[in-house]
Amino acid sequence: MTRPWLAVPFLSCLAVAWPAGCGDDGGTDDGRSDATGGDSATVDGAADADARDDAGLPPDGDHPDGPDDQAADDGGMDEGASGDGGMDDGGTILDVVPRPLGVVADRQDLVADALGRLYLIRSVRRTLYAGRIEGLAVVDEVEVSAPELSGWAARPLAAVTPDGSRLHVVWVGPNAARASRLHHAERDPAGVWREETVLDGGTSFYAEPAVAAGGDGTVHVVAQHWADGVDSQPVVYTWRNTAGTWSEPVRISPEAGAHRDIATFTDPAGGVHAVYAGLTHAYSRHAPPGTLLSDAPQLEIPKRDDHVNNFYGDLFVAPGGTVHRAMATWNRPAAEATIDHSTRSPTGAWSVPEIASGGPLPSTLDIETRPAIGAARDGTVFILWGEADADGHRCRLAVREDGGWTVRTIDDTAGIGSQQKPSVAVTDDAVTAVWRHDDGELWIAELWRRP
Repeated sequence: MTRPWLAVPFLSCLAVAWPAGCGDDGGTDDGRSDATGGDSATVDGAADADARDDAGLPPDGDHPDGPDDQAADDGGMDEGASGDGGMDDGGTILDVVPRPLGVVADRQDLVADALGRLYLIRSVRRTLYAGRIEGLAVVDEVEVSAPELSGWAARPLAAVTPDGSRLHVVWVGPNAARASRLHHAERDPAGVWREETVLDGGTSFYAEPAVAAGGDGTVHVVAQHWADGVDSQPVVYTWRNTAGTWSEPVRISPEAGAHRDIATFTDPAGGVHAVYAGLTHAYSRHAPPGTLLSDAPQLEIPKRDDHVNNFYGDLFVAPGGTVHRAMATWNRPAAEATIDHSTRSPTGAWSVPEIASGGPLPSTLDIETRPAIGAARDGTVFILWGEADADGHRCRLAVREDGGWTVRTIDDTAGIGSQQKPSVAVTDDAVTAVWRHDDGELWIAELWRRP
């Protein structure tokens, strides 16, 4: 099939090599002073509003209620099934003890390669940093770019090839028209970062990008496009071939109106998965290696009865191929949110979601909670999110094992802002979480480890 291409050159090298053996920055002046810039550790709303104004971005409005809709067939799967395809046992759910990382962030992401290495991406005001996590500390961190990231819309997300040789990051920054550009940066096997503009919105806006590294060497990016104001916000898809050329963006969302809550993931076979939500439904696509998300069948993710939607979803594909989605859902008639969990086999339909949070979250602010999800090799599922009420913010964890969920507070002193998304990364030996404390500092904790 012949496909149109954008003439977007692969930009010149940033001449930033990944240093070897730099060691733990331990919250040194270099890591913190570069990050804070004197005033960057602000509360969520102030930082996002300032950055949004700088970029001329439209406000992040609430989703209007969509019509009730019949839940889709779950394909005969057990409700809430969470098997990972027969992976080995032997892991231990830990008594979680969070600790500060010694660096601050406005947004962050944490990804893992198949060799067990963890990579941390964090944005602070106008600057993007990339480093690794060793011994629950940041090491070998470098400045990737300072493109004036656009606050909420920027949301830098990362992907890494299984062997760790290439690390990819996408984010949004302002363009000359005070709208936005979608950026991509890549660290090559020599440790050198290169940055490029993937899409320029002209007078329109891109937001919430996500990236996946295909097993065949391709790069896949999914993003929201504010094309014609708040009434037309499709999800668009573009991909880069092995020659370094990006495709024309293709709309992949089926409904009219706003779309958002995008997540992508590369499965162990090298296939690419994506999830996204519209006003009334959420969807997924899966492209095996050598194929495109735009050509993949689109599956509807069902809702529980009397629910408006399952927004704010995260995505994880277990080693055995089971696809997991965590989401914050709204029920009807009250605007209450629960954290729900749904799964599908590599070739099956999505299960009807089950409640993972034990019941409604305590605050109406929590309808915009953004959970993160990961599943250990023994099949244990972990969902992490932030809650808010009159007493402040807290970090909550739901764990599913042996068919049931248990929920607990990790630490009242390590609260996640109500609209901040934590990050969960999974290796063969551990499940690790990173989140932004409501004072701006990043915290880290191991949730599971195999002896």
